[in-house]
Amino acid sequence: MLLLLSLLLPLSISVIITACAYNIFIRKKTIQNHYTPFDYIAGQTSKEFHEEKKEQEARDDDESGEGK
Repeated sequence: MLLLLSLLLPLSISVIITACAYNIFIRKKTIQNHYTPFDYIAGQTSKEFHEEKKEQEARDDDESGEGK
């Protein structure tokens, strides 16, 4: 069992490094790590911000349209 674990750990690390190297050097794709789950909770993602902005603009249009 110990022999299996001692072979499995280096093998898994090698696979991860090989996959990252393939993405960086062969596919020319950078690894993106800019998103964190806290961004979604705190409303820091651009998609949610724009949705809120559209809702706010719609409310402003409704309020300004009633007075005319």
